[in-house]
Amino acid sequence: MALYVDGAMNRDTGCEAWASVVDASRRDVVGQYSNLFPDLTLKLVNLPVGQRVIAVALFNDVISQQVNGSELLAFIMGLRIALYKINDENENISYIYSDSQTIVQWWSKSGANPKTARTMDKRKLAFIQEAITERKMFEALGGQVIKIDGAINPADLGYHK
Repeated sequence: MALYVDGAMNRDTGCEAWASVVDASRRDVVGQYSNLFPDLTLKLVNLPVGQRVIAVALFNDVISQQVNGSELLAFIMGLRIALYKINDENENISYIYSDSQTIVQWWSKSGANPKTARTMDKRKLAFIQEAITERKMFEALGGQVIKIDGAINPADLGYHK
C-alpha cells in the first residue's frame, strides 16, 4: 500500500497552507485517522478534487511561504498513518510519495539548514525533528520515501491542474 502527501497555498487557502494525504485510490485518509493528529488543526474543505479533511499550516515564520510547512505537515501525517497501520493494524505501507524536494531530500533526512533554522518557528523545527525520527522508523520497517513529480501526485489539492 502507498500513501501520497501534498501541501498547497494559494488565494483560496488565504494566509494558511493546507496539507493532504490520500491513498493510491485518491481517497482522503486524514479524516479516518484524525485521532493521530491531536496537535494539528484539521478542517473539512471543498476542493476542485472534492471534499477532503486537511491540516492547516500557519507558522510564525516566512508567512508568504507557508507551503513548505504544509508539505511538512502532510509528510508527518503520512508517516503517522503509515506507522500506525504497520504497528497497530498489521498492514504494510511500503511507500510514501511526496512532490516536495525540501521534505524528501533535506528536512526529513538531516533537518533544516542551521542558518535558516535560527529564524524558524519552533513548532516547525519540532515537526522537522519528528519527520527525521519517524522516517527512520518507517524505513527501518522496510518503507520507502519517494520523490515524485507534482503533476502526477494524487494528493494534489487540484488548484493548478
